[in-house]
Amino acid sequence: MDRSLRRILKGDYISFDEMTVTEDLSNYDTSQAELWYTQAYSVVDYLLNTRPRDEFYKLCNEIKAKTPLYQALYRAYGMPFNKVSVLENVWLHDLQKAYRDGKILQTPPAAKPAPRPASAAPAMVPAPRPTKKPAPQQTKINKLKLVPTNSYRGGF
Repeated sequence: MDRSLRRILKGDYISFDEMTVTEDLSNYDTSQAELWYTQAYSVVDYLLNTRPRDEFYKLCNEIKAKTPLYQALYRAYGMPFNKVSVLENVWLHDLQKAYRDGKILQTPPAAKPAPRPASAAPAMVPAPRPTKKPAPQQTKINKLKLVPTNSYRGGF
């Protein structure tokens, strides 16, 4: 995933227009398929963690209802998300900013450690500290209430 994320940060990514019409990845080689999955994961992670989760829930429901993606984005997130290309640009910009700020990919790709001489004592390496994950955000969705309406009294 890190390798694909580095490709995206260098500008080698799949356009959202192409990505959203792909029905299967059989025409992609392994490297492109990895890139597609990494990019899809990154976009969903971005939408879930930078915006209220209620908006993502609305987006999923709109997509499930077969609303065109640009309309689903707008209905869920409002302006400026009235085009898929806007989401693409904002996501890429924020991804690059997170990289510059050291929030993602803080270490270079892992290199193979140099072999130790047989006589050397094992190095004392501190155990990694467990990281606390934030508690999942709870989404409360109120049930719809019946609202009285003026009933139609006309005829055909």
